[in-house]
Amino acid sequence: MIFGVPVGSQTVVVDVDLSDIGEFSLSPQDLVRMGIATEKQVSGTKFKTSTNLRELPQIININRTIEVEPLWGQPEICNLGITRTDFDLSGEANIDIRPTAIFMGSLISSSDDAFLKRDCKALPKAGTLCDLVAGPGEILAIRQTIQKDIAGRPLLEQFDLEQGGQVIDDNGTWLIDLPMNLDYVVTNEFGEQVLSDDPEVGIPTKGKYRFKVKWNQSPSLTADPAKRGYYLVPNIKEYGWSIDNSGDRVDPTDPPSIPSPQQIQNYIASQNSYAFSVDWDDYGVKDLLGNITPTGAQMIQEAINCEDRFYEFQYNKVYTVSQLITRYRKGYDAYRIIGIKDILDSECETDNYKFPTNDGYLQFDIIYLLFYIMMLIFLPVMIVLLLVLHVLALLAFIIWLVVVLIVSIIFTIVILLCN
Repeated sequence: MIFGVPVGSQTVVVDVDLSDIGEFSLSPQDLVRMGIATEKQVSGTKFKTSTNLRELPQIININRTIEVEPLWGQPEICNLGITRTDFDLSGEANIDIRPTAIFMGSLISSSDDAFLKRDCKALPKAGTLCDLVAGPGEILAIRQTIQKDIAGRPLLEQFDLEQGGQVIDDNGTWLIDLPMNLDYVVTNEFGEQVLSDDPEVGIPTKGKYRFKVKWNQSPSLTADPAKRGYYLVPNIKEYGWSIDNSGDRVDPTDPPSIPSPQQIQNYIASQNSYAFSVDWDDYGVKDLLGNITPTGAQMIQEAINCEDRFYEFQYNKVYTVSQLITRYRKGYDAYRIIGIKDILDSECETDNYKFPTNDGYLQFDIIYLLFYIMMLIFLPVMIVLLLVLHVLALLAFIIWLVVVLIVSIIFTIVILLCN
């Protein structure tokens, strides 16, 4: 509130520093992404300084002409009252304060000649450190919105990432900003942040996303010598598995020639767990009549709650992916596994970084093999020697007790004679 302003027509000049508005302050790259600033106007992750505020993109200037009324007087003679005016950054300055979360990760694969064959037997070189390659790729995104469908579920939308989704560089890495679009907050009269019922009012603080990470390759099945799989992030659970009479898990993607209705539903459930769609019904299992089953309704609710297939992001936080690289084995060779191998190979240490490990397998070594054979040969001799040493140790202990007893008696006699 400003007191003492002369009555009549006046101009209010407002300068807003977007880099100093608390937890929702904007960074230089936020202004670049919004088109308010260019890379030349900022200094990387910092703002440039200047004595001329008009040169700084983070300073937003708004001018408004108002009519100032007197604070006192007679209502029947002249106007009186408090002059109030509101400023809207989004409407007047086209500033959309939309916090973001950082999503980062990397994508690697084996070379084309280390593909997985039809019999699922991994080649020995597949996954070796020096055989790993990286390449560009694409990320597709689906997110939940604040609007609801007729069933009361959040509407889903396809969200276009920057550069048309081509955010994975030649090194197989990505780092992108995810705009928030849920849980809009405003400040109440007590200075507290409360949720807003109107998505046009407030600042979003959360986002619920699902991603498909794709290696750049031809969509044709025959154009490339090898095809690389796509990854869904997140994808925690895998539905549809069942237990057979022997207690083993039955793969739902490999049903018998004459499947039962339950096996058919298991197969459908396994396919729905990999859904990437803007239709919630695609995330749940349906019966033969096309109705959502109780299991399907549970699958959909888990996706809505971000327990599986969607992840809840919060603004100003950094997220990355994690993956279980399980040791799938087929064959008797120790290297017939799908996994990361031979991380101590120094031939490519300038190109590929060594993986951190919590498990390891010793490679074949001729010196180790000879030493192992020698130990097998000398094992019977060592066992006999060990028994002999135990006997000698027992005899030495008994002799030591006898010697101590004799010495003690002699010393006692000598001490008595001396006294």
